[in-house]
Amino acid sequence: MNPRKVWFYGVTTIVFCADCGKSEYLFRGTTIDPSQYTYNCGSYRGKSRSCTPHGIRVVVLEQLVLAHIRMVTSYVAENEQDFAEKLMQKNAKNLKSDIAKKKRELEKAKRRTEELDKLFVKLFEEKTLGNLSDERYLKMTAAYEQEQAELTILIERSEHEITDAADTISGIDKFLRIAKKHLNLQELDGAILRELVEKIVIHEKVKIDGKKHQQIDIHYNFVGVVDFDTTND
Repeated sequence: MNPRKVWFYGVTTIVFCADCGKSEYLFRGTTIDPSQYTYNCGSYRGKSRSCTPHGIRVVVLEQLVLAHIRMVTSYVAENEQDFAEKLMQKNAKNLKSDIAKKKRELEKAKRRTEELDKLFVKLFEEKTLGNLSDERYLKMTAAYEQEQAELTILIERSEHEITDAADTISGIDKFLRIAKKHLNLQELDGAILRELVEKIVIHEKVKIDGKKHQQIDIHYNFVGVVDFDTTND
């Protein structure tokens, strides 16, 4: 790879810190060779240094991402059905948990909405009986109406998210179509990267048995992290 042709630094918006979640920023300069350009955590850059560097050289990251994409697309080419089945198994487990959580939130919001309807009736009765001043009545009903409006939005969003989650499996087909467009990929560019990858998450370096290791999570569009073995025997 020619270090003077590093294009990867133009896609910083998809590179994130694993710990604080902030975008990584590019450290470069006119006197620094492109092969030394480095991504660092945006939180580490500030005066507060509220996070650690999570640094990685741009050329190293580009090589790692290209190698992983090549491995995934090669596996798709030779084992498409197996790849799809593994993704469905992985997504089904995650989706089941996610949908169950959203359904619990939805039921809770609906119960609270019903409680508010009863509270409105009770407030009106108290006002009619003269046990509640007009000022107090208006203040309490305004608060309940605000909460009810927020719950209505929450319910609509939850119902939409549950429907979307159930449809996520269709994303596998979309990813497979994209992956098959880039078989035998030799070089990356910004357009190809964005077509395949949603985000890249950089972990901090750790020492294992005296050697430095760094985990990089590649979140692919439509399917997320491909965390099962995609090596071909």
